[in-house]
Amino acid sequence: MNIVRETGCEKLNIIAHSKGGLDSRYAVSCLGMDQYIASLTTINTPHLGCNYVRKLLEKIPQKAVASIGNKYESIYTRLGDDDPDFFNGLKDLTDKECDRLNGIMKDAPGVLYQSVGSRICSYSGVMFPLNVGYGIIKFFGGGENDGLVSAKSMEWGDFLGVVTPKSRQGISHGDMIDLTRKNIEGFDVCEFYVDLVNKLKVKGL
Repeated sequence: MNIVRETGCEKLNIIAHSKGGLDSRYAVSCLGMDQYIASLTTINTPHLGCNYVRKLLEKIPQKAVASIGNKYESIYTRLGDDDPDFFNGLKDLTDKECDRLNGIMKDAPGVLYQSVGSRICSYSGVMFPLNVGYGIIKFFGGGENDGLVSAKSMEWGDFLGVVTPKSRQGISHGDMIDLTRKNIEGFDVCEFYVDLVNKLKVKGL
């Protein structure tokens, strides 16, 4: 691994958000990366998948899915992706597909797995499309969620809990990586990650 080779460090600590957590688990479990990894901390990752994604794909006409996919793929192409595949990327997030992957991506011995999530508190707490996602997940019985992933699906390994600030709006999927660039009462996104790293240091990782 380039970072290990260039820095001379023995192992790395990965902190991965959303689908990046699934990608990282696959790399550690299936691609031989476990020898380079001390810990993997996932942030709002859909480890158990999103059952509403499967249900929506079953209900929405394929032409509509294709049309939406084409729009997103054109955006991805402009951003530099030479071969975007919106539909299969979405399919990877269904509960059934994640269940299949979880059977393959066994936790690697010697690697610390931990996870953390967040939730929003109401439709008014976030902007489109996460406010719609919040309602859809609630409708399908997903309970607390960040507008994209249910809190239950975020749990993997040592679960550090659901971050809930004093603010009535809560913390959305995007807020956890400061995507929306807004101030949230009781939550400092930079300090959140500083604290995560410090706790790994205290553990000797």
